[in-house]
Amino acid sequence: MSLLTGDRKNEATCPNVVKCPTVISMVGLPARGKTYMSKKLTRYLNWIGIKTKAFNVGEYRRAATEAYRTHDFFRADNKEAQEVRQ
Repeated sequence: MSLLTGDRKNEATCPNVVKCPTVISMVGLPARGKTYMSKKLTRYLNWIGIKTKAFNVGEYRRAATEAYRTHDFFRADNKEAQEVRQ
């Protein structure tokens, strides 16, 4: 039985997979292939039967801070923005 998906078809391909979720974090300089490698790794792991998802934290951060895209966010007298920056 596959430990992650609950079916028997992948028993031989990934016998050493642990039951708990695993996080692989890619960090480094811009434009060095982090997204490319994470997508390739996700595709391979899904192909061998390990359910995998890739998340781009940069996209999440940009969406979460949409309201703070002006220079007013960095003003010293903006108490709300100061709390968010903390």
